[in-house]
Amino acid sequence: PSPSATRTPRPPVATTATSSSDKATTVPTLVPSITPSLTSTPTFTPSSTPTLTPSIAATEPSTPLVAGPDITPTQTVTPTLTPTLTPTPLFTPTPLPTVVTTGDVLNLLLVGADSARDLKSQNTDVIIVASINKDTRQVSMLSIPRDLWVYIPTLGWDRINQAHKHGHKYDYPGKGPGLLMDTIEMNFGLPIDHWVRVDFQGFTRVVDELGGVEMTVACPVNLRYMAPTADDPNQEEMYLAPGVYQMDGTTALRYVRTRRDGSDLFRARRQQQFLKAMWDQGKSTETIAKIPGLWSALRDSYETDLDLLDVLALAPVALEISPQRVRSRFIGYDQTKNW
Repeated sequence: PSPSATRTPRPPVATTATSSSDKATTVPTLVPSITPSLTSTPTFTPSSTPTLTPSIAATEPSTPLVAGPDITPTQTVTPTLTPTLTPTPLFTPTPLPTVVTTGDVLNLLLVGADSARDLKSQNTDVIIVASINKDTRQVSMLSIPRDLWVYIPTLGWDRINQAHKHGHKYDYPGKGPGLLMDTIEMNFGLPIDHWVRVDFQGFTRVVDELGGVEMTVACPVNLRYMAPTADDPNQEEMYLAPGVYQMDGTTALRYVRTRRDGSDLFRARRQQQFLKAMWDQGKSTETIAKIPGLWSALRDSYETDLDLLDVLALAPVALEISPQRVRSRFIGYDQTKNW
């Protein structure tokens, strides 16, 4: 019975561990238990460090987006673009004084357009003012370049060949001719009494009805309005050598319309030259007698605010005007500057 009592496990009780060896074994068992608890602290510290680093890096790219530097230049550029996109002055010019004439003078506006089908979109590339002095039996023709920069009433600054179509587009009093006549009077001081407008087809038909027009060509003229294209081998240049020609309507239209090897200013001279040749050949008494018939036959080839009686009243004046009393005037490089 006594050995069984001594075999009972007593070491777990602290009071029974009296020997030096028991104390030594007790201390080492406590040290390891503290060591793991201390090592867990540094393992937590590095784990927190990488967690904070990406969060800071993620907020840095969003900073310039909040500031919005790209929006600020756009707002400052907007007001500076307004004056550069408006090349026209912001003032309305003072109309020129009306030209004072002596005697019985009629100012007739001659207008040429591509077509009469859609007048709201057709430019007037031929603008000629014919001033007829009935007392002195003289005629002066003034060609106005189509690209002349002028002030158009109710519209502003623009090329003068825009006035006619804007008059039709916005229902100006007198439509297109009314606005073009007021534009000429405002910028040149020339009051216009009547107008005549003709398109390509009408011009060709009038020339053919007159039996053609004899023209003296002084310099070579390229009758092709546009250069030939490489994809059409049948196209070729159409040079008219110096000489005398009996031009039909198609050839005459090419002659007064082409701008090859020249500009609109050179074309204006050919147009006046052709009008003088047409008038010189058509002022015979035989042609005057045909005016009523031609007026009816060609009525759909042109438009005018003149009536037949007005034309017949001018017939005696036309018969008495000699070629030397027909003057040609042009607005050219000496009277303008490029813009």
